[in-house]
Amino acid sequence: MKDLGVDYLPKQTFFKLIKEKQEHIINAAISEFSNLSFNEVKISDIVNKAKIPRSSFYDYFEDKTDLYRYIILIIKEEKTKFIAESFEKYEEGFFEEFREFFKA
Repeated sequence: MKDLGVDYLPKQTFFKLIKEKQEHIINAAISEFSNLSFNEVKISDIVNKAKIPRSSFYDYFEDKTDLYRYIILIIKEEKTKFIAESFEKYEEGFFEEFREFFKA
């Protein structure tokens, strides 16, 4: 698998959606990927949960793998931000920082 980067961003049409709709699609996908293995997740279930037409899915993402990689990128960015904020919060408490990280 390649390093997660700009190669795994959704198509530009996804970013033209309002933020709430983007989040709705991502949350529907996270729900499916959280409850099933990658191979068991079906695009039809994601689009049904997100309440979007299947054709719209392909306007936003190349395929299921593209969406999955984007979700991993989002999680990676959120965890990196959390760790950076945690280090600032506990400048001298290294172990406290790690406890906070694992709680999250």
